[in-house]
Amino acid sequence: MRRALTASQADWLRVRSYLQEHRHALAVDAAGAYPAERRMAGTPLLAAPEWQPAEPVPLHDIELEFVPSADPRGTPPRTPGPGLPERPDGTSYRSYSDALRDLAAPAVFENRPTYRLTEADLTKPRLAFTRGRYFDGVDTGEAAAHEYAATRLAGRDEHRAAAPRARIADPCDLSRRPANLAITTLTLRFDAATGRASFAMYNTRDEADALIEGLEAELGSAEIFTALFELELGGRVKQLPGKNYVRCF
Repeated sequence: MRRALTASQADWLRVRSYLQEHRHALAVDAAGAYPAERRMAGTPLLAAPEWQPAEPVPLHDIELEFVPSADPRGTPPRTPGPGLPERPDGTSYRSYSDALRDLAAPAVFENRPTYRLTEADLTKPRLAFTRGRYFDGVDTGEAAAHEYAATRLAGRDEHRAAAPRARIADPCDLSRRPANLAITTLTLRFDAATGRASFAMYNTRDEADALIEGLEAELGSAEIFTALFELELGGRVKQLPGKNYVRCF
């Protein structure tokens, strides 16, 4: 039997669907609101200056620090916020992850532990971490994306003081939002005869199931992760903490 939804739940799902369908275009649009020096090499990717070293940094040169207790300023609130829908019993969801779990959860949706990045300066180079949870990122980044999608869908762009984007302010400020660690590897194949390097790219419009099943036999582990990352950008697979990928149905 089809589930009865409140008007706000139905509207939330409408915005969520719009966000999923237009995520890349919305991200490019949103990045345009930030200074050009915050964008990496002319792309929409936002990065603080100290995250952009002049040359590659050897991993063994990076100083690592772990602090067990997180700064509470960057922890998402567990109280109903603007934009969260209302349940049939009149109560509101306490967080974006609560609404997502109830209304549009992926096949696997677990609040697993993560290493949360709290400081990063690759010019020194140094990275600092604390304990975190996967849903911390959902409750900030995904909530902010949903808010932006809602304003664009309504034909306006505004910042409310209590809204996620206003609370974060600077997305490169790691004290204002949780950031989970991820590792992406690019494998270059060098042709000694021509002196040229190349790397494989995968068409994410192909069936994800067939691609995933064939990866292990054809590629090394680093290339598999690269291919899966491209599939994730295409919305075909979902990455969980610890580089566990699941198919999106």
